[in-house]
Amino acid sequence: MSYRATLPLLFLLARCASAPAEEAQTTTSDVADTAADGEDTSAAADTTDTAGTSADTSADTSADTSPDTSPDTSDTADSADTADSADTADTADTADTTRPVERADRDRDGDHVDDAHDLDPDDPSIGLRDDQPANTNRLIVAAAPAGTPHLAGDFNGWTQTPLTIGPLGLFEAIITPLSGSASLQYKFTAGDWSREESGFRGPTRNRTLPASTRAAAAIIRAWGSEAAPASTAIGDLRVVDAFDAPELGRSTTLRILLPPGYATVDRHYPVLYMQDGQNLFDSATAAFGTEWQADEAAWVGQLEGAHSGLIIIGIDNAASRSCDYNPFTGAVGCETGTPRGEDYADFAAGRVKPFIDATYRTLSDRQNSFVGGSSRGGLAALVTALRHQDTFSAVLGLSATTLASITGADFATYAASHPRSAPLRFSLDYGDAEVVYDHNADELIGAMNSTVAALIAAGFDAASITTAIIPGAAHNEAAWAARLPGRLTWLLDPAAN
Repeated sequence: MSYRATLPLLFLLARCASAPAEEAQTTTSDVADTAADGEDTSAAADTTDTAGTSADTSADTSADTSPDTSPDTSDTADSADTADSADTADTADTADTTRPVERADRDRDGDHVDDAHDLDPDDPSIGLRDDQPANTNRLIVAAAPAGTPHLAGDFNGWTQTPLTIGPLGLFEAIITPLSGSASLQYKFTAGDWSREESGFRGPTRNRTLPASTRAAAAIIRAWGSEAAPASTAIGDLRVVDAFDAPELGRSTTLRILLPPGYATVDRHYPVLYMQDGQNLFDSATAAFGTEWQADEAAWVGQLEGAHSGLIIIGIDNAASRSCDYNPFTGAVGCETGTPRGEDYADFAAGRVKPFIDATYRTLSDRQNSFVGGSSRGGLAALVTALRHQDTFSAVLGLSATTLASITGADFATYAASHPRSAPLRFSLDYGDAEVVYDHNADELIGAMNSTVAALIAAGFDAASITTAIIPGAAHNEAAWAARLPGRLTWLLDPAAN
């Protein structure tokens, strides 16, 4: 296999501009056990099985047209951008070979472990720094084009001041709002008003930040009239090409997103293993050009203190996706092929995970190992977790496909054959606007509820299963991207949910 590392440019996002649709979230005690003969809407074109849309939910600010004067202080609304972009300049391969450590103090028997992902107040890679003065704001640039970002705002008389490198190896600034001000207004430049930060619609509007927000992350796409890079990946993203997958009779690509501060902070991290790796981080590689923005969700969430940080592993899919992710004979898209869902589960748990644990600073115990996916990738996540309960402790199943008319068999049968042998947490959701293979939202939501009933019948604690119905959400990457930030918090800080 070949290995390459990319450390893409730092790129804009003021996530305050992109609030996902409100989720109607419940635990299984609130979900009726409806009969499930209609569920998932696995994406129509099943070479990737994850229908994309042109709508991207990444938040950007856009449209200030006064590049060489004090910025437009009347413009405060951030507008949604339709795509992300970031530089993908290759860096030298610096694979970390530190052996992982086990968290021996972890309670491995209880369904919930409140201390599993405690935030260390002295860890500079999470939200606030212990040396940050009171009544100040920490601005961190998670990604930006080449050069030193400068910061100008109402708090410094719109004077362009260069940012400095902080303990995470990222540009940042500690600023003090104007006395009595409820919010800050500011912009980034490359040191010249002719090179203000810009998005796909030209120079951005002024950013705003509530004065009460102690830590905020930003992603800058481009300077001035410079074209934004085609790649939208941000952060420390490593790519392993031609990773051997004999269980599937082929090789695949692994995409490894390391957390902010990985290179500078000596810390071990939980790991989330996800399917459809080419759709997770970069619109340039994603099906239909729409990505999950998993890199933005992970980096911005950690930097702003929404969660404690993690490593995300993306395993690329192939044209055989419908067979690779499905354990049953006769699935849609795999009518004449060999179902390899259990082979895929064994590959993820028995080959990918040991490689990641041996190469990166992971928390390798099951309490800190998770699996997730969407549509048929969500089915693969469920199968992987049930088959390897000694390896994983939580499952993200976004619009997970378990409908027998798509998968070829009733998921309840599979759950019954893999009863609870270790505690698992499940997060399952569906949008009320999803339609796939002519199955409507009522069928899909009913099938999700039947999946929950099957898991409970298999011995899993109802209180450990969370479900959500998302108003207006369709079956595509943009919808999954909108709710991923909240799902990462659910994974990493269960006591907060």
